[in-house]
Amino acid sequence: MKEENKPKKSRKWENLVIAALGFGVLGNLVFNYYYYNKEINKLENELSTTIKKDSIENASWKRNYEELTKDYVYLKYEYIDTIAGITDEFNLLQKEFIKERENNRLMQNKITNLESNLLNFYEGRIPSLIFPEEVASSPVSDELSNCKNHFEFNKLVEEYDSASLELKKLSYEEVIKKIDNIPFAVSYLSKFTPSNAKTLSFKDIQNIGDSIDCLNYSIAIASILSDNGFAPYIITMNGEKDLGHSTFLYKSDKNGKYGILDINKWACTWPKYDSLEQIINDFEMGFGKKINNWSIIRFNDNSYIIDKKYLKNVVAIHLLNKMKEKRK
Repeated sequence: MKEENKPKKSRKWENLVIAALGFGVLGNLVFNYYYYNKEINKLENELSTTIKKDSIENASWKRNYEELTKDYVYLKYEYIDTIAGITDEFNLLQKEFIKERENNRLMQNKITNLESNLLNFYEGRIPSLIFPEEVASSPVSDELSNCKNHFEFNKLVEEYDSASLELKKLSYEEVIKKIDNIPFAVSYLSKFTPSNAKTLSFKDIQNIGDSIDCLNYSIAIASILSDNGFAPYIITMNGEKDLGHSTFLYKSDKNGKYGILDINKWACTWPKYDSLEQIINDFEMGFGKKINNWSIIRFNDNSYIIDKKYLKNVVAIHLLNKMKEKRK
């Protein structure tokens, strides 16, 4: 049989297969489109939500920042106002303190004037009543400032005993000129006999006196050391059982402490006291009596050396202190 007479194969199934494959590919593309489009929309929504959330949080942080800034500014000005208020209050208190101190000073001046009026009943000029902090320093030797006990102090005094004996026949001016330190002065006055003598100037003590009391002793010490940089300070004190006493006070320029030169040998000291209260306590122990009041007197000039009328004012201060005690 000839070849051209064979029957042709059908293409129907081939077309169906091709069509099926085409629809499959198309369906897959459609599916993928919708699927990925959905995912893209989902991501876009998430991104939009995140941006919106961040925007809200940023706005919140911004509000917090603005609020904190306002609080800071408020507190800053409140702090400034508070400091200003405290400063104003301090300045006011300071003014009140100064005013009160001035009132106290005026009151003290009134008291001093009243005391002066009482003392004006006596002849001569009036010594000043002063406070402990007003006591000026005097030039004290290192040797005396470094004393540690009465033995060392008395040893310094004894070195002048021979020289002291030669001064009794000299004038008061010569004695003042020759004696130039505390141990020498204490040694010289130890040659006088303690007794209840009349109040004398140092001129009288040197010329006619052989015995002295506590006030005369203080006057003599003040006179002798007057040309050696020692200011004339005398402590007067009154106490129980008619106790009345006077002693010479000085303050060292070396250690800033106080010392006492007294007619009682046990009371004479190198500069060892930190306060006047310690001195009064030692006198109470020494006398065995309570001291009710005491004052520091400073002579205003050198009249006390030669003028016994001037010294009546010291006696007047004794009496004034006794009057104060009776008023209590």
